[in-house]
Amino acid sequence: MPRKDRVPALIHGLRLVSALIVAIVVFSAVHAQSQVFHLIHSFASTLGDGNEPNAGLVADAAGNFYGTTWSGGHSMNCPNGGCGSIFERFSNGGFGLIYSFTGGNDGSNPAADLIVGSNGNLYSTTQFGGPTGSGTVFEFVPSTGIKTVLHLFGGGVSDGCTPIGGLVQVPNGDLYGTTTACGQFGGGVVFSLSPGGGYQVLHHFGQGLDGVGPQGDLALVNGVIYGTTQVGGNNRTSCVNGCGTIFSLLGGTYSVVYNFGNVANDGLFPESGLLRDAQGNLFGSTVSGGANNFNCTPACGTVFELRLGAHQTKTLYTFTANNDGFGPRGRVTLYGGNLFGATGSGGNNCGAVFQVTLAGVETTLHTFNGPTDGCNGIGSVIVSSGPVIYGVTRHSGIAQDGTVFEILE
Repeated sequence: MPRKDRVPALIHGLRLVSALIVAIVVFSAVHAQSQVFHLIHSFASTLGDGNEPNAGLVADAAGNFYGTTWSGGHSMNCPNGGCGSIFERFSNGGFGLIYSFTGGNDGSNPAADLIVGSNGNLYSTTQFGGPTGSGTVFEFVPSTGIKTVLHLFGGGVSDGCTPIGGLVQVPNGDLYGTTTACGQFGGGVVFSLSPGGGYQVLHHFGQGLDGVGPQGDLALVNGVIYGTTQVGGNNRTSCVNGCGTIFSLLGGTYSVVYNFGNVANDGLFPESGLLRDAQGNLFGSTVSGGANNFNCTPACGTVFELRLGAHQTKTLYTFTANNDGFGPRGRVTLYGGNLFGATGSGGNNCGAVFQVTLAGVETTLHTFNGPTDGCNGIGSVIVSSGPVIYGVTRHSGIAQDGTVFEILE
């Protein structure tokens, strides 16, 4: 079930990308705090650059960070423009594309967060590409630029298709992930992939109460894998097709841990992945639901906590569609006891970057304006000492094709 809002308006063009690193500074004073916003890069697909980043950022041990764009890049084999790219922001401040997808067996249109594996290499999926157009799982070595396809999704009833959620790696090196569609019941699958190439479908979504259409990153807690489904579950009163679930997977056994929408002010429709803290509690966001308000129908989305012992969520914050925006789709990041993330809408109609304490106090760190700084914050952010927050927007910026930014608190 790929997202319909992922198809951008692309401009054809292919030339070597020039370094388009912009030195504008925007000051934001919200909730009595002041932050400094820097635009690191404004994507421009007409220069052979990336276009429309649709996943968050990840950092390696050396302080470099990486991300993907859903389209753009140096290959024009895909309809409407390039097939997507991997980019790097080097620890010395440089920026550039380090891989362009071709749309063949290497895949096209990466939509999931990258992860850094135990060997320092990058792992993720492409939403499309491969022999059946159903997507791929890949490994990329930044030091050499070598990309290896680990699995070509077959679609149909035996395999999944169109993966959007990020992978998780377990201690023995195996990778686990999900697809949003295909499989025996059409609602996607959970799969495992060993370093030697062994692939196995562990669960087929869409049987009714088990959830449908997982889109978020997986999390590992004490050997148990947790994830979310965007719809499905046992609440068919508040949501016709169910309000979404949190599920667990242990030794191939699948269980629904939580059904959204069955308690007052609960979140609805989680598209983000899950984050675990040191105690094993899980945090995430939902694109809708929360405390009743008049700015969104139904409500504007939430940041929530799930205490695994109780198997009960707690809504930490409900968005209002004012400066804080609404509809968060990315996984939240925990730093210094606070949660950080971005909303894709609201604010000045372009979303915002937020901080939420574990007590539920929200601070809007930046509200996007469009041409100067980007629009539609998406994906997980990186927070490093300072703190400095790094993230991406899906659209707008100087060239209208998305941005990479940093915020200094």
